Amino acid sequence: DASLDDNGRIETLKTDGYHRTWTEYFRKRNVFNGLYGAHLSYNRPHYKVGMTGYYQHWDHEFSTGTQLYKHYAPKGRAFWGLSTDYGVALGDWAFSGELAHSGLYHGWATVNKLLYRPLSDLKLFALYRLYSYKYYAQYASAFSEGSKTQNESGFYFGVEYQPWRFVQLKAAFDYYYFPWPKYGLDHSSDGYQIRLQSDIRQNDRMRYSATYSFKKKEKFNVFHYTHRLRLKYIYQPDERMALQTECSGVRANKAGGKRKYGALVGESFSWVINRLLKTTLTCAYIHADGSLCSLSLYEPGLLYSFSFNNYYDPVLRLSGMLRLDLGPRYLLLFKYGMSRYFGVSEISSGRQRISGSLKQDLYLQLRVKI
Repeated sequence: DASLDDNGRIETLKTDGYHRTWTEYFRKRNVFNGLYGAHLSYNRPHYKVGMTGYYQHWDHEFSTGTQLYKHYAPKGRAFWGLSTDYGVALGDWAFSGELAHSGLYHGWATVNKLLYRPLSDLKLFALYRLYSYKYYAQYASAFSEGSKTQNESGFYFGVEYQPWRFVQLKAAFDYYYFPWPKYGLDHSSDGYQIRLQSDIRQNDRMRYSATYSFKKKEKFNVFHYTHRLRLKYIYQPDERMALQTECSGVRANKAGGKRKYGALVGESFSWVINRLLKTTLTCAYIHADGSLCSLSLYEPGLLYSFSFNNYYDPVLRLSGMLRLDLGPRYLLLFKYGMSRYFGVSEISSGRQRISGSLKQDLYLQLRVKI
C-alpha cells in the first residue's frame, strides 16, 4: 500500500494494514516490488565472514519531496546493495561487525561491536555505528537511536554485572549524532541517553526489576530532557499462570520550559488453561500530560503486529485476548480492548473521530498453514 502523488510516484509506503475508508481501500496493493538477494558465509570455531547482496525493483518511482530532511530519501525505482559481515572470538574477547554499501547515493554504513568478559560475572560492551545520510536500504535493521539505518553515528558503552546469583545489574551510555538535518530541524543535531537497570530473582516464582533512563535530544530546535522510571514485579505460582504488576513514571521538559509529568499503574494476568487455550487480561491507568511525557503500555497482540501503544492523555485501558491452537495447522486469535479517556468529549479527528470518551476495538485473526 502506498500514497501516490499526482504524477503516480510513491510519496510514502503505508504499513499499518488498515483499509477502513475508501481512500485507504484504493491504496490497497497499488504498488508492487520484487526483491532478489543472496548470502554466503564461512564459519570456523573462532571466526566467521560473510557477504550479502540484493537487488530491489518497484513498479512505481519514489518521490523525495522538497523538504530538506527528505533530500536523501529514496528516489527512482531500482535499488541495490552489498555488504560483508565478520566476527572473531579470542578468549575473553569477541569482535563482530558489518560493512555495507548502497547503490542509490553510493553511501556507506558500518556497525561494530566489541565484547570483553574479564570475569565470569562481568561483561563490558562497546559499539560504534556510522550510517551515512547517503546510505539507503529499505529492509536494513541495526542498532540505532532513530528508526532507520541512515543519517546517524554514535558510540554505545554498556556493562553487565552479576554480584550474586539472583541479582543482575546493568548500565549503559549511548551518544548519537545526526549529520543531516532531521524532521523539524535545519541543522545537524546530537543527544545522549543513560540507562540503569537492576533485576532480582527472589526465587522461581518471584522476580523484580527497576529501570531508570535519562535522554537528551533536540527536536524542533529545542532540547528535550526526559527522565523515566519503571518498576516491575512478576509472580508466577506455576508454569501455567503469571501475574505482572508495573508502575512507571516520567518527567519531561523542554529547555527553559515547564516540567510535565506522567504515571502508569498496570496489571496483567496470563493463564494457560489447557494445551489448546490461553488467555491474557490487561488493566492499566495512565495519566499523561501531553506527548512530551507519553507512556507506553505493552499488550499481547495479534501475530505480526506491534504490541506497544503510546498514550498522551489520562486513560483507563482494559484488554483481553484468547489464543486457540487448533492443531499444527490452525491458530485462532481473538482480542477485545477498551480505552476510556478522561477530560475529553471526542477522540481522534477526521474519519477516525469518535464522539465521546470511549473507544473500543475488536480483533479476530485466523492463521492457516498449508
